[in-house]
Amino acid sequence: MPGASTTFLTRRPCVWVSTTDTTTDDGLDLVAVERAANGLEPLPPLSDTEKVLAVRAMWRAGVSYEDMAVRADMLPRRVARWVAKEKQLLEEAPS
Repeated sequence: MPGASTTFLTRRPCVWVSTTDTTTDDGLDLVAVERAANGLEPLPPLSDTEKVLAVRAMWRAGVSYEDMAVRADMLPRRVARWVAKEKQLLEEAPS
C-alpha cells in the first residue's frame, strides 16, 4: 500500500511506494519516489508530480515536515501547504 511504513531488512522504517511496476503509464518513476521518501542517497531528482506522491507517502508514514522538505527538495513551507491541502481534501471527501 503506497505510503505504508514498515521495517524491512534495513532495520529502520521504510515507506513503500512502488509496486511491481516501476513506472506509471504517464512516466512517473515510482522507484525514484520511493528512494526520496526513504531518504536513500543520492536523492533522485523528482518531477512536481513525483514530489506530490513522495510527500503524500511520507506524510502518511509520519515523516516530519523538515525531512519531507529535504527528501523532496522543497521548502518546508511548501510541504506544509501541500499537507494542509491534503488534509482539507480528506475532510471534504464524502464518507
